[in-house]
Order: sequence, then structure tokens, then C-alpha cells
Amino acid sequence: MNSISSRNVLCKVSFFRAGRSGWLAGGIERHRHGKALCLRFLRQLTACRSGKRAKAEAKAACPSHCLPNMACHQRTGPSFLSLCVLPLRPGQLRPSGQGRPKDGQAKPSFQTAVLVAATAAVQKSRRLRAVAAPLEAPPAPSAEHQGVADRSLASKVRGDFPALSTEAYPGVPLIYLDSGATSQKPTCVLKALTEYYEHSANVHRGAYALAERATEAFEHARSSVATLIGAKGSQEIVFTSGATDAINLVAESWGSRNLGPGDEVLITVMEHHSNIVPWQLATQRTGATLKHVGVTEEGILDMEEFHRLLSPRTKMVAFVHISNTLGCINPVKEIAEAAHAVGAKVLLDACQSVPHLKIDVQDLGIDFLVASSHKMYGPTGVGFLWGRPEILEAMPPWKGGGEMIKEVHMDESFYADVPARFEAGTPPIAQAVGLGVACDYLLELGMDQVEAYEQFLARYLWESLSAIPGLRLYGPPASAGPRAALVAFNDTEPDIYPQDVAGVLDVDGVAIRAGHHCAQPLHRALEATYGSARVSCAFYNTTEEIDKFVKALSEALETVRAGEGCVFDPDDPESCNCSSGRMRS
Repeated sequence: MNSISSRNVLCKVSFFRAGRSGWLAGGIERHRHGKALCLRFLRQLTACRSGKRAKAEAKAACPSHCLPNMACHQRTGPSFLSLCVLPLRPGQLRPSGQGRPKDGQAKPSFQTAVLVAATAAVQKSRRLRAVAAPLEAPPAPSAEHQGVADRSLASKVRGDFPALSTEAYPGVPLIYLDSGATSQKPTCVLKALTEYYEHSANVHRGAYALAERATEAFEHARSSVATLIGAKGSQEIVFTSGATDAINLVAESWGSRNLGPGDEVLITVMEHHSNIVPWQLATQRTGATLKHVGVTEEGILDMEEFHRLLSPRTKMVAFVHISNTLGCINPVKEIAEAAHAVGAKVLLDACQSVPHLKIDVQDLGIDFLVASSHKMYGPTGVGFLWGRPEILEAMPPWKGGGEMIKEVHMDESFYADVPARFEAGTPPIAQAVGLGVACDYLLELGMDQVEAYEQFLARYLWESLSAIPGLRLYGPPASAGPRAALVAFNDTEPDIYPQDVAGVLDVDGVAIRAGHHCAQPLHRALEATYGSARVSCAFYNTTEEIDKFVKALSEALETVRAGEGCVFDPDDPESCNCSSGRMRS
């Protein structure tokens, strides 16, 4: 039997294009988890040399209850591959180890069996392909990046992050390159959470030792946040449920007092949705006007348009420090100075910068700053707002309840001072304590060191991706100056979907993001209808991980560029008989 040709690969299956099922018509329910599982299963079957073997391996990978629902589509001949399409319904997937289902319940998941078989088969397939036609790796980055191991911050800290030593699937190490979405957590943060919950108490006013220790840890976290960003005092830090909550706080509380008909709020097209929608709501409530600044062809903020749109009518300029898609670092000082010159206030979304750059709010000259804990190596469910004290003191509360009051009468209430005024109800105590420990961890590392190492990673990542033919990279090149260690990209072929690329990379344990990254207006401006794939690094990542990612990406692109919706032999174009017949044309 013939060995697998290096070009006999699975054509791209368009799981993500609504209304286009093609050759797999009716075969797959568009299910959030099912699509990824099916993609891995189909990749496993690309290792099969014949329809007979495909059935055998499919049977081995699937529990018996799946077989009646299996539809096998075959091509005859030893060099053709077979696909086994497993219909998945929402709710069918279940975590492994939950036991047999009761009558009327969904059948148990076959995820573990499929992934074990998929991983082994894909690796075997690639070994065979490497013998037939070794993949040409992209050229290595420039010589200045070589020999970095001795100065790698990552080599010192990786042991602090348990997730980085785990496997994505059995036998497949995790390569985590999605820190722009959420960061991994160091052991000290995990330990702090455990310790709080093992000796938990509510904060403030408790007249016993356990409550006093909880309050001390909670308020220490506030001080740690203030120190990390250069605030003058901890009273300038308001704990929120996240950056989204913090922006809504400002838009509602500050906006209700300071916006009205004829006023303008200025944002940018590169904003995260959480810095767009709250201002849409605020301007709709108050009758103000919302305007936005675009980006240049180089993928940076259009400063000429910014200065043109800025006017005495502008009351608020709200913008992102680092774009989560373009990776550009916006000129905060220039923007803040210009905004203050016309009497406007400035809010900075620093979610992508606080964990990666040394931040000093006094030096930046802004009025508000927001960030989220989970992106800065802390727990989910907490973030913070920093504001200038005189501005915060003038803002009314936006949520009512306990803690944010001084006195409550049946006909009126008197409100607490900042920051308690904006922290109604029981706060996220454990999460705030974890955030404080994460800030202490960053302070101990030194943000100068973190920033320097990540700037090195940014250059290495950009150069590595630039060496892959047929990729469109978004944002300014690393050669243009400092940028974030994240790159969003797309294949230049319009029918290659970023979600497909990310799904194939997942088989190799490479975790990246695919989609619009909560930045739909920006992707429309970039004419990236289906979003983009994004790789984002942190100081715990290494150049070795980037090299493995680039190699896996090259292989993934080789797979998804092969075609769409069929299995074919490139040496025999007539073998393609899918509905589109693209490979014959």
C-alpha cells in the first residue's frame, strides 16, 4: 500500500461560514465545541491510507454508541483518504468521567478517545510526510536574536506557572500563546486564593481577628495596585468586576454629570467593544455625540484625524493604550496633552499595557485608567479604576447598597467617600487579594525587565511571522519602533478562515485566538470580515515556543490552503468531485 503523499491533505472544511455546508451537507451541527472536535477527528483521519483503515481507526476512536450516527464518505484507491463525519448536537458533549447517561439524557462525550487517536495519528502522518518531502521552515530571525537563552526572563519564571508545564492533549505539550485574552496565573496567586478561602471572612467592620486579616489583605491589594501604576495613594483605586465595569462606571457616573446635547465623546476605531458600547449608551442617554478616529494604512492611530476631530465640544477622550489586534502603542502623552488643551478628560484602557509596560499615571497625564486582573496574572472577576481624586470625589455613586454609604434614612442617604462610594455590596475579596499578589509578583520581577524582554519577544515574533509567505500581518512592523508582543494575521487567500487555522494549530497544542477579539469595527476597517488569528506573548514565553508555533503554523497553512470541502489527490485533479470543483479549475 502506498505511503501518504506529503500533498495528500485534508481540504479545508468550512465550519464557520454560515449557510455553506457543501460536501458535508447536514453532517455537522454548528456547535461551539463540536466544530473543534470534528476538525480534530477529521485531521486524525487524514493519516489513513484507505477507506478500510479509516473505518477501523474511526471505530477504535469512537465508542459504540456513536457508530449508528456515523456517515462515512470514501474514495477508492490506496492514495485517497476517507472522511468520517460525526454529527454532533448541542448538549451531546459531556466532560469525561461523568458516568453513563440516564434515560433521556445526552450520550457521553467521545472527546477523550478521539483526541488520543487524533494526536497519535497526526504525529504519525507528519513523520511520514517529513520522509516524503520535509517541510521547509521559514528563515530564522536576524542574528541579533540568537543566543537569547542566557538573558531570557522566561527561563526564570516558567516554573512559577503550573499551566505551562501541562499537556494540551495526552503527549502534546501546551504552548500557550493567548495571553492577550487572559494570562496564566503564578503559584503565589493560586496559593493566596486558597489561603483566603481556607480562612475566609468579610472585610471591614468585623471585630475579630479573621476579619481583620481579610481586611488587611484586601486593602494591601489596593496599595499594590496603586504602586504598580504609580498612583499617589490607594484611595485612588476603585475595585470593580473588571475593566468593562470600570468604563461603565465612568460613562454612567461621570457622564451623567458632564455630558449633554452638543457635547462630544471621542474614541477610536481600534477600541475593544467595552470602550465603545458604554459610550454609545452614555451619549444616547445624554444627547451627546460620539465620534471616532480611524487608523492609517500602517496600522497606527491616525493622529491627523484625531487633532482634526478634537474641539472645544469634546468632553471625553477614551482610547486604548495598546490595540489588542494591531499591537500598536498609542502616544498617550500627546493625546492627553491635546485633550486637556480643549478642556476634555482622558480615559485610558490599559488592559493590554499594565501587564507588559511600566506604567506611571502621573507621567502619562491622564484622568482615568482601567485594567482587568485576569490579563495581569491575577484572578478573573476583578479589575480596577484609577482616577484623579478631585474628579472621583465629584462623581455621584452609580450603584447603591451596603458599604457605599455613611448613613441611610428612609427618605435619603449620605454616601461614603471614595473609593467606598463606588464599591457597593460585598466586594470580590478573594479576587482582589489575588490581584494584589499578582501586582506584588510583577513589582518583584521589575516592570523594566518585563518590558525589555517582551520588546525582544515582539521583534522576534514579528520577524518569524514575516518569514512565512502569504501572511498578512496587522499593525506596525517591529522595525518601526516599540510594539506589543502580539500579532494578528490572516492568510492572503480570502477563503482561508482564521478559525480553521487556529483549530489545526490546536492539534499541536498551540493555543492562539481566532475571531474579532471584541474589535469588530476595527476588523471591518481592515476588511477582515471573518476576524483574524492572533498570537500574543507574555514574559513567560520563549523563543523556542515561537519557533514551534511558526513551524506548526506553516503546516496548518499547508493543510487549510489545500482546498475546501473535499478530499483530493493534487496529482490527479479529476479526483476532486466536490460541489465547487475548485481544484479542477
